[in-house]
Amino acid sequence: MPKVSIIIPVYNSEKYIKECICSVLNQSHKNLEIIIINDGSTDKSFEIVQTFQDSRIKLLSQKNRGAASARNLGLHHASGELIQFLDSDDILDKDKIKEQITLYNNEKNKDNTLYIGAWNIIKDGKILSPSSNQIEVWHDYDNPMEILLDFIFNNCCMPHHSYMIPQSLIKISGLWNETLSMNDDGEYMARIISQSKKIKFSPRSLSFYRSTPNSLSKRISPKAATSQIKSLIMTSEVLKEYHSPRTQEGIYQMITSNIYKLYPYYRAQRKEGEKYLKKTLGDVPIKYPSLNYKEWLYYILKTLVRQ
Repeated sequence: MPKVSIIIPVYNSEKYIKECICSVLNQSHKNLEIIIINDGSTDKSFEIVQTFQDSRIKLLSQKNRGAASARNLGLHHASGELIQFLDSDDILDKDKIKEQITLYNNEKNKDNTLYIGAWNIIKDGKILSPSSNQIEVWHDYDNPMEILLDFIFNNCCMPHHSYMIPQSLIKISGLWNETLSMNDDGEYMARIISQSKKIKFSPRSLSFYRSTPNSLSKRISPKAATSQIKSLIMTSEVLKEYHSPRTQEGIYQMITSNIYKLYPYYRAQRKEGEKYLKKTLGDVPIKYPSLNYKEWLYYILKTLVRQ
């Protein structure tokens, strides 16, 4: 029975960490190594984690360096054949890991295959199904790079906790990029996907993403905008190695859709995106959306306040 290392970075998650850990301890697959990294929490998260008495739990601590750094520390201590990443406010269905282990055991080239599962959203205490465009990628892929392009063209993703990753793919792909604060998971999973030979999907391997007002993905700041553009450029470099008629259009759509969202703010970050597109694709059209009178007024007032 393969051992699975579950890596959970924790930073000020006192409201949700207990439910997260309970969902892990209740897994029907029991051969687990649960690595919890306290990333400099200032609330009661660390104390809550300490109340759990289970020999499978390894509790580590570091100064606040961010989730990517905490995950890398977890990887350094992981001994399982498979890796499960999990954020401290998300949870796993009791059979999430068991269902992906079944796929793993039945796969001939198991250590070169990436395993994904279905996921739902927890918002305001309710469980919601993701939108139809998200579900478009819920199937097997004989060519894993195609899922990256499908993410772009369907405007969707797979949360990193929906994956089960063989340790062998982790070693080839490298560690999380600790310079990124936003979309670090998208960039990391692009590298993992590019090294895999196949993707297997299980509709019964279910996980839950919690949508909260304070989620990192909800915060936009100059640092976050810089990280977003940097991560997309790095992902584009991965995509460039895949020779498909859809690749160039995918890179163009991924970069432009994101710099358009930043408009009219974050000029420096948008220019980085534009510069990369010109270098990679040549003189492609860049057409920012029109702003109405109220949007322009809001932008001017906000700019003046910053000054």
